[in-house]
Amino acid sequence: MGTVTLAGRHFYVEVDLRRFYSGAYPFPVIMLLDGNVLVGMCGKEWSFGRLVGAPGDPYGITQDLLDSARFLMMARPGEIVGVKRDIVREYGFHVEEDSPIYSAASVACSSYIFLERIKNGIIRVHYYNKLLKETDCPKFGGKHKGTVELPLVEFVEDVLRISGEYLREYSSLVEEIMVNHGKEPYDHDVLWDWYREVKKLYEKRFVKKKAED
Repeated sequence: MGTVTLAGRHFYVEVDLRRFYSGAYPFPVIMLLDGNVLVGMCGKEWSFGRLVGAPGDPYGITQDLLDSARFLMMARPGEIVGVKRDIVREYGFHVEEDSPIYSAASVACSSYIFLERIKNGIIRVHYYNKLLKETDCPKFGGKHKGTVELPLVEFVEDVLRISGEYLREYSSLVEEIMVNHGKEPYDHDVLWDWYREVKKLYEKRFVKKKAED
């Protein structure tokens, strides 16, 4: 197996399973949101001006997507996970005083992603890509940081599509690669439970409501 691609309406994830790093982020990963580079890096000399994968983790991506979707559908005003509101502001992002915020800390090395639910069912994804900040590639200069808005329903649909495909098609392969490198394989059963829970919440909140309307 070479490169795995997982795509929804807004998110695109690319994982190179041919390379393995012995650390918390074992595979090269590119992650885009509406074309914005949440995870990835570029160098004029060492990547020849092309965007390439940064150390990341497909398990961590799936974990944070599912956990954030569950949180953002259920969170009460002002709830936060994994980060203080002032820390998000220190990265230069405006966040509301009472918005739920989730820090996606398990996705990739040196990528900081904060998901904020604001009114009218909108998600703001604030991202700061430290590796891309240091790029000398003109194409990506100044594009290491930004905020993308998308509807909560479309965010959850992307989460279910990406995580479902990963769990069905690639999780066993990731486990096999880890075992071959002498590492303890991930417990994907936990993510399957989260996937089923998020799917049930999605159907209750969006599918059932749409049918009632």
